[in-house]
Amino acid sequence: MSDQLLHEHWITLSQHFAELEMAIKSQQKLKRQKVLMDLVSKIRASLNAGLTMQLQQESTLDTLDTATELENQVEQSKTELQPVRSRTCAEQKLRAAASKARDREKMYEQILDSIADMVLVKAAKYKIVWANKAFRDYYGMTNKQLQDIVDAPFNEPDYTLQYIKDDAYVFETGEILEIPAEPVTRHDGEVRLFSTVKSPIRNEEGEVIMTVGVSRDITEAKQAEAALMESEARFRCFVENANDIINSFAPDGTFTYISPNVTEILGYHPEEMIGKSFLPFIHPDDALASTEAIQGIIETGKKQARLKFRAKRKDGSWCWMAANNSAIQDDDGNIVGVGCIVRDISEVKAAEIAREQALAELEIKVQHRTAELKQTVLHLQQEIRDRARILEERQKAEAALQQAKQELEDKVTERTQELQKAVSQLKREIVERQLAETALIESERKYRILVETSQDFIWATDKERRFTFVNAAVKNIYGYLPEEMIGRDCTDFIVTEQLPKDLMVADRIFAGGSLLQYETIHIAKNGNLIHLSVNAIALRDEAGNIIGATGTASDITKRKQAETERDRFFNISVDMMCICGMDGYFKQANPAFETALGYTTAEILAVPFIEFIHPDDIEKTYKEFDKISTGATTINFENRWRCKDGSYKWMSWKAAPYLQDGLIYAIARDVSDRKAADAALAESEAKFRQLVENANDLVYEHTIDGIFTYLSPRLNKILGYYPKELLGQPFAPIIYPDDLPGIDVFLNRILETGEKQAGVEFRALRKDGTWCWMICNTSPVKDANGNIIAFNGIGRDISDRKIAEAALQNSEQQLKQKAQDLEQTLQELQRTQSQLLQSEKMSSLGQLVAGVAHEINNPVSFIYGNITHAKDYITDLLSLIQLYQKHYPNPVPEIQAEIEAIELDFLIEDLSKLFASMKVGTQRIQKIVLSLRSFSRMDESEIKGVDIHDGLDSTLTILQHRLNAQQDRPEIEVIKQYGNLPEVECYASQLNQVFMNILTNAIDALEEGHMSQVMGVRKGNNCQLPTINISTEIQDDSVVIRIADNGLGMTESVKQKLFDPFFTTKPVGKGTGMGLSISYQIITERHKGSLQCISSPGKGAEFAIKIPVKAG
Repeated sequence: MSDQLLHEHWITLSQHFAELEMAIKSQQKLKRQKVLMDLVSKIRASLNAGLTMQLQQESTLDTLDTATELENQVEQSKTELQPVRSRTCAEQKLRAAASKARDREKMYEQILDSIADMVLVKAAKYKIVWANKAFRDYYGMTNKQLQDIVDAPFNEPDYTLQYIKDDAYVFETGEILEIPAEPVTRHDGEVRLFSTVKSPIRNEEGEVIMTVGVSRDITEAKQAEAALMESEARFRCFVENANDIINSFAPDGTFTYISPNVTEILGYHPEEMIGKSFLPFIHPDDALASTEAIQGIIETGKKQARLKFRAKRKDGSWCWMAANNSAIQDDDGNIVGVGCIVRDISEVKAAEIAREQALAELEIKVQHRTAELKQTVLHLQQEIRDRARILEERQKAEAALQQAKQELEDKVTERTQELQKAVSQLKREIVERQLAETALIESERKYRILVETSQDFIWATDKERRFTFVNAAVKNIYGYLPEEMIGRDCTDFIVTEQLPKDLMVADRIFAGGSLLQYETIHIAKNGNLIHLSVNAIALRDEAGNIIGATGTASDITKRKQAETERDRFFNISVDMMCICGMDGYFKQANPAFETALGYTTAEILAVPFIEFIHPDDIEKTYKEFDKISTGATTINFENRWRCKDGSYKWMSWKAAPYLQDGLIYAIARDVSDRKAADAALAESEAKFRQLVENANDLVYEHTIDGIFTYLSPRLNKILGYYPKELLGQPFAPIIYPDDLPGIDVFLNRILETGEKQAGVEFRALRKDGTWCWMICNTSPVKDANGNIIAFNGIGRDISDRKIAEAALQNSEQQLKQKAQDLEQTLQELQRTQSQLLQSEKMSSLGQLVAGVAHEINNPVSFIYGNITHAKDYITDLLSLIQLYQKHYPNPVPEIQAEIEAIELDFLIEDLSKLFASMKVGTQRIQKIVLSLRSFSRMDESEIKGVDIHDGLDSTLTILQHRLNAQQDRPEIEVIKQYGNLPEVECYASQLNQVFMNILTNAIDALEEGHMSQVMGVRKGNNCQLPTINISTEIQDDSVVIRIADNGLGMTESVKQKLFDPFFTTKPVGKGTGMGLSISYQIITERHKGSLQCISSPGKGAEFAIKIPVKAG
């Protein structure tokens, strides 16, 4: 009976051990302790039951009679109890293993709870399994509250979604995911940045069953890095966006940096110059001075401004440059190079040369014009003498003309007498003819959609297990098209190890079993294994006979892979995790130490950790270790560790003490790359800062609103302010008010184009209240999206240049004024000469016209006076002939023949018309003569009251031949709108000259306009008749005469020069340009009136003459 019971207990114990083994393999780490304790309790209960049975059997020994039997029984009991002892040993080992597992788990939890980094373990469906103390404190939640949630409810949904994507990546790929920076919301609402490493945890089959993430707070580091990057970017932006070239070179003269603007100015790319000496780029004649200047800076450290030299462009040409140079010093104050701001002054230099040449040319021109003027004066003096001689000769000619006139009058008298004799003879002949004529007188859809769009694999087979239907989901799960699977045996897709089990399931289904659910493993088209959760049921016909099977299958491959590993956190962590004793030795270190430093774990544990520390970091490491030993926590402590190859790596540590055990739990991350990047960034920032702060020019930055955000120290030298006095202040108060609009336009141009602009000049207020001139080149500062958020630039004090320019301009202005005065004098002389000639010409013309008018008027008067008498005589003769025809209708043949020969009837009819025409002609001649005399006004050279209308009419009469229709244009219509004017006191002949000039210009304009209109008509436009409107009126005490045409009109630029001497728009040879100039002088100077022109292109022109009625 006892053997049987012990055997039963042994079997129970074995089963418990088997359960323990299964639990160790399959249970999650955090549940293992509880499972182990339950199994140990079961084992203990089984052993107790076995021992109790044995003791009950031993009590029967009291009935034995002999000691031998007792002894045999004892030996037998010992033998029988041997399995129990073995079981007890197994229990003890199991207890020891469980205790060790509990200790190990406790140690891990202590390690993870002691470190400052956040550690988070997630299982399938991305739910939290466990979090260390740092994580729990950050979220303000306990492990129980965190259990089985995806994320804290107060975190941003977008952040949570990204965590899920990151976890999904690790679950799906099985790869370690390093996240440089991700935001995490703290329980109080603050969002901080963390650097996270997510690693997969696998089971023995290699499947990912959990993820573990280690997150380190990098908020302050990122802020410091961002500040450094912003500073470096700002100074780099200053340098690279400057319109000037900014460069630095070593003491030996080789370029160490050069800004990109060198390409725009010299044509080289920076890499073509960096590392080369500056001398090949300098003009040979300037090389020595440039070398001495640079050497002086290196020796003395003093800044140098406005070093001018010629630089060689890539195309071989030379350009003038001006450089401001300063020494570059290291942290110890040693000069390690020279920084330069170089500005292209080719245009300024060219302007200076051009200005000097212009001044020289102007001086030569002034001298030449002076000589010309002297020559002109001499010529005018000679011409005046010649004019005087000509005037004397003209007077002699006039005397001769008077004598000729008397002779002409004598001849006219003699001729008149001869004519009278001829008339008497004609009368006698007519009487005779009349007598003769008298003696002679005698006319199936919605369904298939559900199946085909299902994400699960829906299938059906016949009894031979051949697929008869599969839906489209098979392509996503297996990689096959539906037609590739239909007709094939389903066993073709089952892995060999799973095949027996699946065939048993198939047999149960075909035997009529109910709905079966099971998991299996199939093979995809690409050879990968697919874990499926299958629901299957028998497929029957209408008679109930089984004809196959059908069901669904869900792909659970990812879920299976997520169950692979849970206990490998320390081994897979890319961070270095360790436990250190207070004696300075490592008690435990994970494999990441070997990966990072190259030492084996044994080598790491063999010596104190201080042996691996860089000598320069030992002292601060000891101080940090002492601080931890007192119970303080270390966060982001950085030091350098020696690698096995002798190199050093920067490590960032987080550590927490566990004083009751005398241990320190720590985690480290390799930050060598970041430190190298930070060092490079700091070096770059320092280099650019030194270039900016040592520049002889002012470097600045301000917001779009004009608020200063940076000012270099040069501000103090230029304006007297310290940068802190103006930072945060607007620039407007220190800008001269009249210059602010120009700066606004300059900045707006940058906003509109997005490009840098150069050369805005303005006056800035110094601290002492004086003003200085500055020139600035400004560039836009853009954000990541390309939007302009600020401006930066370089400003240079150009006060000295402005003073020099002002002096030069003053000198130039004086020379120009001198030249203008000379030019004006010359023009005045030329105008005087022209007016003298014009007056002389008009005087001669007036005398000639008056003389001709007088000479023509006398014979015309004779003719006009006798025409009436001649007409009467002819009328009498014709009456006589009519009497002859009445009384002698039939003349002799000879008379009849003569009548026909001379066409007597026509002669009688036309003779009266002839006399009428002769009378009109003589009247016209008289009118022209009167107009010529009125126009010339030789007897009215002084001011006298005249009828303005007479002057206008006389001028129109003289110009009538031009007003008449021509071959190429119609007649010009003159519309007169005369007002009731009194007599006006004026210089009549001069005023008539004004009328003549204006009307002549109007006729020229109309002829030109008509030609243009004719061309327009050919193109389909209308043509208007040329017209001149003349109106007069009284305004206050003045007379206004308006002369307007409907010609082409004129532009504003022509109007402005209209009354200038020698200005004309007519072709060469047709106009002198003096007519309107003289007219303007006659009206404004002689008559104290005004002459205005009102015109615009296409609207014709109107000249308004206004003169006072009373002179004086």
